[in-house]
Amino acid sequence: MEYHIAFDDRETLPSLIEKAANELGLTQEQLIKRYITEGIVNHFDVEGPAKSADTLEEFFVKNHVLFPVDKE
Repeated sequence: MEYHIAFDDRETLPSLIEKAANELGLTQEQLIKRYITEGIVNHFDVEGPAKSADTLEEFFVKNHVLFPVDKE
């Protein structure tokens, strides 16, 4: 899934995103994903501790990072 976000030429947010990403050694896309993730976690009041699992795939599914793979 993709989202497209557009800014007016006069808006400063794109420059601030670029500056923050450079300071953190991230791409702008990585920084935006980080900000969205933090916002969603705060919105839904997701709390730890994380549920343990035997594999990384199972860990992500149990902790609602990924949907389970449909085995049909």
